[in-house]
Amino acid sequence: MPLRAVRAARVAEPPAPPVIEAAAQAALEHYLDHLAQVRRRSVFTLRNYRTDLEDWLRFLAVKGVAYAAAGRSHGRAYLSHLQDDHVAEGSIRRRATTIRGWYAWMDGNGMPLEARPGDSVLRLRYPRQTRRLPHFLDVDEAQRLM
Repeated sequence: MPLRAVRAARVAEPPAPPVIEAAAQAALEHYLDHLAQVRRRSVFTLRNYRTDLEDWLRFLAVKGVAYAAAGRSHGRAYLSHLQDDHVAEGSIRRRATTIRGWYAWMDGNGMPLEARPGDSVLRLRYPRQTRRLPHFLDVDEAQRLM
């Protein structure tokens, strides 16, 4: 077997990203249009919202959950997944806020949400922020500053 064929056999194609359901994509586009036209959000904010929400929708697609049926338990699993991937705390908080904002907008605009009673994404909370202790200078470091 030629060396090129061996290398090609070892390099596996990365799996295709999960397909976001058409209804979810349409709802996302409608939300982003609202943010752009009514709320006058910047292009960069819209890009970040799109990235965060598409990642959420891909997570749901892998789990086999429709976006309208997603509940707080799915949101918590997603945030846990992000923590396992070592995503920064601030990014996790932003994503949780973005997801909650999208579902609140859908709920306020009469879009049907089908989560189990008591399991609404609107009740999703982000993890508590880690409290870090201050770092004090030792005597040698303080003397070097003087």
